[in-house]
Amino acid sequence: MTGITTDGNTIDWTGEFVEVAPYERLVFTITDRPAEPGRATIVVELTPTPSGTRMRFTQETPGFTPEQQQGVLAGWQSFIDVLGQIVVV
Repeated sequence: MTGITTDGNTIDWTGEFVEVAPYERLVFTITDRPAEPGRATIVVELTPTPSGTRMRFTQETPGFTPEQQQGVLAGWQSFIDVLGQIVVV
């Protein structure tokens, strides 16, 4: 998967799906450094609410510096912002 950053750069990710529970939970691994052994694990949990669906994202960041963790947070915030623009209610 290739992502485009807000400054126009690209990031190539690779990973695998670990768990798929339709309409409930998605667990996958991801890395932008496939030659290295570590993979981040991401869990997406979907919970019905009276007004729609709550999405909870959790990403493990073992060994990440505080700066790297801030980069992960900024990336997810950007992704969620774009998702919010294209989702039809």
